[in-house]
Amino acid sequence: MSTTAHLHVVGIAQDGGHPQIGCFRHCCAPAWADPSLAHLVACVALVDPDSGARWLLDASPDIGKQLALLGPPREGRPALDGVLVTHAHLGHVVGLLQLGREALAGDAIPVWAMPDLRRLVETQIPFSLLIRDDHISLQPLGQGVDLGPFRVDPIDAAASPHAVMLRYPRTPRCCGIRERRDVPDGRPRVFSSQSPLGTPATRESPTGSESKRWSRSTTSSARSRALRGSARRRRRRRT
Repeated sequence: MSTTAHLHVVGIAQDGGHPQIGCFRHCCAPAWADPSLAHLVACVALVDPDSGARWLLDASPDIGKQLALLGPPREGRPALDGVLVTHAHLGHVVGLLQLGREALAGDAIPVWAMPDLRRLVETQIPFSLLIRDDHISLQPLGQGVDLGPFRVDPIDAAASPHAVMLRYPRTPRCCGIRERRDVPDGRPRVFSSQSPLGTPATRESPTGSESKRWSRSTTSSARSRALRGSARRRRRRRT
């Protein structure tokens, strides 16, 4: 495992996981028969080896297994230093319930969220019980947050209202989480636990929420190329 601050991809599947409940088609049947073919729900860990701190981007239903992939916490540190939750879909928020008294019994674990999600967690049982019993400490994400060497800012974009930008070090240079690959020195390295532990992840066959983000990215690129091509053709016709 890297000795510098890095991202660690600990899940790549859509919100329902893989295999999915009620699915026995060719996409899921082999994974029901052989659990080694299964995939955890999409999630990324932010790891700072200098301090031993670990944060999760979203709280998936597989949060327990995903923390286990990071290994035991350093002596004197909590199992989890915080969670940044982007939105209230199944694969992003349900794992928060594992921080309550029936499971981890966390001690005021920081949870950063945008305003709409904060209202849901504050007012809706069973999430609100996590606050009442001091298992989590709900924090605003509206102005961004510094997490050790990382900087996380919300992106105010109508096309992607739940997106966040991750920077490391805390400079304008950023690392797009969906890239899932090594990036130049001076930025975090991205590892995947869906391939052998500590092996750089690849850009092949994204699944679930990652596939959706990848699709938006590639569609946007294709649209930009088409617009540039149209502009060139118009200029040629004018000349």
